[in-house]
Amino acid sequence: MTPHPARKPRRPAPEPVRLGLKEPSVEDYVHEGLKALDREDYAAATRQFRAALRKAPFRADVKELLALALDERSYKSDELHYQRFQPSLTRREPARPLGGVRHRRGRSLAVRLVKPFVGIVIVGAVALGGWEFRRWRSRPASETPIVESSEIMRVVERARGFALDGRYEEAVGALNEALRHKPSDPQPILALKAEYRCQQGVILREKRDYSGAIGHLREAVELDPQNVDYRCKLGMALHLRGRTLKLSDAAKAEQAEQYEKEARNEFETALRINPDHLEALHGLARACLALGDLDTARATWERIVEVAPPTSLEAQSARNELQRLGQGDTQAPEDSGPAPASKSQKKEAESLRSGQ
Repeated sequence: MTPHPARKPRRPAPEPVRLGLKEPSVEDYVHEGLKALDREDYAAATRQFRAALRKAPFRADVKELLALALDERSYKSDELHYQRFQPSLTRREPARPLGGVRHRRGRSLAVRLVKPFVGIVIVGAVALGGWEFRRWRSRPASETPIVESSEIMRVVERARGFALDGRYEEAVGALNEALRHKPSDPQPILALKAEYRCQQGVILREKRDYSGAIGHLREAVELDPQNVDYRCKLGMALHLRGRTLKLSDAAKAEQAEQYEKEARNEFETALRINPDHLEALHGLARACLALGDLDTARATWERIVEVAPPTSLEAQSARNELQRLGQGDTQAPEDSGPAPASKSQKKEAESLRSGQ
């Protein structure tokens, strides 16, 4: 049917605009779950933490919070169940029927059949618990999960949020607040504090504030003395500080030498913990070159050639240094040699060259 020529065609109705709702992130679910824990709504907290775990299945802190919510929920349900059926405990037991003896015999037979299986289950559970306990005790401190009260976990989560935003000083302050609550196991919180101090030191070292970097890295080493990476970063900051003093002010050569000796001590301590750590070997060789100890530097480069893969950048750099030392160099060369192996060492070398 053709429309009338004088009739104007209708305009199509505009489609409604659909506003897309922003999907909550993992941190939103964790925040809502912590709020539910505060008001003792453990069912809601469990739902929030499970939703967060579906989005980030490898987050250990979310698993810990979920376990805490489930424990509180089960404890509360058991308490309610006990209160509900407690009046029935005072009731008088009804008289047994005449066939009670036959029923009791059947029940004792069932108990005798089930008891071995219950014993096997209990023994297996005890053995599995002991194995899990030994595995937990053998883990390093930095990998030990933080399982504390909801108040301490809330403060730790706030510290992690500060660290994600780069506000490490506020993150360390929040961890100090968590330690003031006297947790049952403060070692994981101290390991997290050492990690944040190390991050602060690395940032300041990249900005060439070597004095500030040395202070933060010293605190990280004091909190976790067995961490080889912290000691290597502290040793490199000391080495760069000594090199900068030596190049900028000849009158401070003795002070620069003291920094180099401290750097050498940190690298040697790291190598006593892990004798094959390439970064520690590389830093020890640089410190020995700065101090003029060519024999130790040569032995360290040879050790790098033995430990590192033959085609790696570490081995190539060590072979180049050995070739330079074998050509009759009697003084410690400046940092104009081949590029270091790792990215962090490349950045350090570039910053050192620009500081010259």
